[in-house]
Amino acid sequence: MLCGGYIERVGRRKFLLLSAAGMACSHIAMAVYFSQTPCDEREHLHAGYHQSEHSTSLEYAWSCRKREYLAWASLMSFIACFSLGMGAIPWVLTTEVFPTYARAYASGLATFTNWVCAYGITAATNNKSAPAAGTFLGFGIECIVTMIFVLLVVPETKGRSLEQIEAFFS
Repeated sequence: MLCGGYIERVGRRKFLLLSAAGMACSHIAMAVYFSQTPCDEREHLHAGYHQSEHSTSLEYAWSCRKREYLAWASLMSFIACFSLGMGAIPWVLTTEVFPTYARAYASGLATFTNWVCAYGITAATNNKSAPAAGTFLGFGIECIVTMIFVLLVVPETKGRSLEQIEAFFS
C-alpha cells in the first residue's frame, strides 16, 4: 500500500525489477547464512576459540550473533522487496494485459499457476533432505531468471488505457 501511488508514476516494470533484484540478494544472503557452520559449543571448543589473550568467548558469541543478524536482515529485506513489487503487481498486470474476452479464464489460470508455484516453494522449503543453502541459492537464481523474464517479456503498462494495452498485443 505504501508504494501504490508511486507504481503508476514510476512504472510497474521498474518495481518488478527492483523487487526481484532485492529478493535475489535476500535469498543469496540467506544461502550464505545456511552455508556457514552452525554456532554451538562444540564448534567453540574445536575452532580454536578457547580462552586466550586474543580470542574470548565474547568474540565467539559476537561472531555467532553477526550470523543471526545476516539471517534476520535477509528475511526482513525479502519481505520488504516482495511487498514492493512481486506481491501485488502481478495481480494488477493480469487484469491489464489479457484481452477482455479472455480475462476471466486467463486470470483463473494465473491464480492456479500462482498456487501451484506456492505449493512447490513450500514443498522445497520443507524438504529436510535438501540443504537449506542450496534451496535458497535456487530461489535466488529463480529471482534472477524472473528479472530477465520481466526485461524481455513484461510490457510497461504505465499511463496506458486497457484499450491501448489490448491494441499493443494485437
